[in-house]
Amino acid sequence: MFRKEPTSEYVKRNSRVKLKCKADPKEADIRWVYNGQPVTETDIALGMSVRRGNLVIEAFQDERHQGDYQCIASNDGGAIISREAHLQVACKYDNLDLCRTK
Repeated sequence: MFRKEPTSEYVKRNSRVKLKCKADPKEADIRWVYNGQPVTETDIALGMSVRRGNLVIEAFQDERHQGDYQCIASNDGGAIISREAHLQVACKYDNLDLCRTK
């Protein structure tokens, strides 16, 4: 059972993002999925890291980090997957096409 699941957010470019995931039992192994694919060493090289089960993005970049995230908690009894959390770049413009070009 999850005690904390990631939530969708609008994120400013270059800001630090922390997606939280906690499950019972506390010893459960926590892994992350980004756009349906496991977070790998390549993703970690792109500024993502997993700390105490939480996914941290040091400097959010929409072209690298925008998308859907889920955490998976597993132990010997099986695995559960969290709800989907969508990260999207925050935009101060009413016209999203203008925002994408900035």
